[in-house]
Amino acid sequence: MKFRRSSVCVYSYENNVTCTGRADVGASLFFTLSLLTYHVYVKRRKAVFLGANVVLGLCAMFTKEQGVTVFAVCMVYELVIHSSRGPTTMLRVLLGISHRKLPKTAEVSLIAKTKTLSL
Repeated sequence: MKFRRSSVCVYSYENNVTCTGRADVGASLFFTLSLLTYHVYVKRRKAVFLGANVVLGLCAMFTKEQGVTVFAVCMVYELVIHSSRGPTTMLRVLLGISHRKLPKTAEVSLIAKTKTLSL
């Protein structure tokens, strides 16, 4: 009489693989839905979509630990894509690269002095 390992051992390989596969699919589904609702929130600015984003992000996080990264992706999406300064300015600020070292008033007075000297 032969016994299958899955019928004897509760923690068999096949059972763990199917459970992990379902968790991956669920987390990726919640992650994608959370990003889509955040995109709609950015376009319409209604609190309902932000609340749905948080709930779906929490579902992604509870399904699998990597689901917490959806909030970081939403922050980067907001900073880089929808910032009023533009993506290149935000990247320069984040990297510490500044193309203007003087304040605006000092820069204007410096330009005015160079124009009067060249005349």
